[in-house]
Amino acid sequence: MLDFREFVDEEKRQVPYANGMEETVCYICWMDMFLEAYRSDDDEKHIRQQLREGEQILSNRTMLSQGEELPLEYGISITNIAWEYGLRGFGFFCLLLAIAPEMDNKYLKIFDELADDERLAGPTFDLAESLYSQIAAEEELFDMRRQLNNLSNCGLFNIEPPRHYTSRIGASFTASSQLLSVIKGDYVLPKSLENICEQHEGRGEDDVFVYKKELIGLKNYLYAKDAEKELIQIKEKEGGMAQDFTLNAFRKGFPVLFLSLRSLMASGKENAFSLLNEALIRCRLLGMGFVLKDTRDLEVAALESAINICFSEADRMYIITGEDISLKEERLSCDIFKVSLGIPEISERLILWEKAFEKCDISGDISPAELASKYRLTPGEIRLCVNEALSLAASERRTAITAEDITLAVLSHTTGELDELCERIPLKFTRDDLVVDDKQRKIMDTLVSRIKNRSIVDSEWGFEEKIPYGRGVSMLLYGPPGTGKTMAAQVMAREIGMALYRVDLSRLVDKYIGETEKNIGRIFDAASGGNVILFFDEADALFAKRTEVSSSNDKHANTEVAFLLQRIEQFDGVTFLATNRYNNFDDAFIRRINYAVYLERPDAKRRLELYENILPDKMPKESDLDLKFFAEKFDFSGSDIKEILYSAAFIAAKENSPLSNAHLVQAVKYHQEKSGKLVSAAEFGEYSYLVL
Repeated sequence: MLDFREFVDEEKRQVPYANGMEETVCYICWMDMFLEAYRSDDDEKHIRQQLREGEQILSNRTMLSQGEELPLEYGISITNIAWEYGLRGFGFFCLLLAIAPEMDNKYLKIFDELADDERLAGPTFDLAESLYSQIAAEEELFDMRRQLNNLSNCGLFNIEPPRHYTSRIGASFTASSQLLSVIKGDYVLPKSLENICEQHEGRGEDDVFVYKKELIGLKNYLYAKDAEKELIQIKEKEGGMAQDFTLNAFRKGFPVLFLSLRSLMASGKENAFSLLNEALIRCRLLGMGFVLKDTRDLEVAALESAINICFSEADRMYIITGEDISLKEERLSCDIFKVSLGIPEISERLILWEKAFEKCDISGDISPAELASKYRLTPGEIRLCVNEALSLAASERRTAITAEDITLAVLSHTTGELDELCERIPLKFTRDDLVVDDKQRKIMDTLVSRIKNRSIVDSEWGFEEKIPYGRGVSMLLYGPPGTGKTMAAQVMAREIGMALYRVDLSRLVDKYIGETEKNIGRIFDAASGGNVILFFDEADALFAKRTEVSSSNDKHANTEVAFLLQRIEQFDGVTFLATNRYNNFDDAFIRRINYAVYLERPDAKRRLELYENILPDKMPKESDLDLKFFAEKFDFSGSDIKEILYSAAFIAAKENSPLSNAHLVQAVKYHQEKSGKLVSAAEFGEYSYLVL
């Protein structure tokens, strides 16, 4: 007669399992009782009693084993797996049947014989039902068919449709590869997942210095929230270290699986679902964190579809996306907590620069504090710029990188989106090329210093807490035409180390209501992503003194100006505006500008400086070239002088001779006549004889 003692060790009733594998083996031995009973002629009541007795002993040992948290080395408990997937009674018995052939291949032959079909990959639900009926209570018999739905959708089983049955009861089933690996204690990432997954360990909050506020906000949410389904969306600006941030959100040593959606999609539609399911089961069985990454260039619909599939196995998951991806709770039926990883605070950028320079040889002109103040870069962009600076130094056979190397690296990675909307102005001029009086130069120097020293004021002195946004800098450059407003902007941009973009306001203004604001918004949105200076040349085209509202057009124009002023105020970068008509600007505009520099027409002394500065040293010159005469005699602006010297150089080149007074006389004459002015020889004084 059937005796449970032949299958279950009664003496170990009060002994916890030594490890997960022992528990699995003991339950499979209990399953052997069902097979033996199925083929015996024993009384049904006796069979049920023996099966129940064996189950009670195993259940008691299971309870003793669950008294404390067990390390992974203990192995995965089969009862914990069943509990995780809600498999009770008949469902748990099917789990035993599925893994038995992998523990011992003798079971395949047994199942084939009992099912009378050697072509089956594993047991059938029909066979499972027949075996389990020996122990099932009457109410469980009705429940077994209902459980088929859950078992068919459970990722632990591979279901093969029935060949001869029209009902699912004839389907055969096997254990998934991930279930078998875990049961056997093989926790290494399988080869099938190596191309789409990376396995890491959580880092906790140790040594976190970047995005700390965002991390604290996420932790507070996770502690306070207890949703049935939770999606944590990490929205990163490119180079935002989203993967590092996510690992910091998990406790130290906690296993985390990152799945690349881009690689998954590249595996083909047929393989993608099975690979995703394999990864999800692995995470669920091993209690790992699950993160979807590499989602750029994928449509929102595709992301949402993948997320919904993942929630069939996961209750909480993370996804790393770009800043512009908007996921909706109503389309996902889950709670979404969004974390934005944009530009770190100045204090955080300072640490990033310092860490990036730790293994570098740097020159004395590099100031990490100044770089943190000037450049709004993500952690990844900072590392990229330092690496590029190292390459620039190596190309010139230098060991130490300089501030100029860093500037060139930053400028080379400036966002290209603005190139489609604005004109990028080359930064060829230095402060030696700019001739302005000392008072105006001090104002310009103050603006440059403000950009370079924001780390002190905002971070060390705490102004970033008092002024959380809109800490940008703006300057109005005004004065007569040709006085060097554009050159002044170029000089300051070069000293700051940022790209300068000229904004053509005439292209932004649109006759249709709302379109001008959209155009303005595109400019500032593109600028916010890079380390650039916006230069609104001839700003009076839109900024000029606003009229009284006497018509709908007036009201519309005022709205556009108000919107532009608002964006300038909120912009966290640098804005230059140039105009020839300062008096046309109203007080509301002037109040919102940080600095104003007046560039007047140069006097004779400054005109001479301009002649001398603009004329290249390489240019051959006659020894009696009288620049002082032309500076004192003609009231030209800086742009006039530049044009005259350039024209005179071409006249000299045509004659293949050094630059002479005759060439300058001829160039001045051309310039005056071009402006519609009658020129007499007497105007050239002692050089009147040179007038042709």
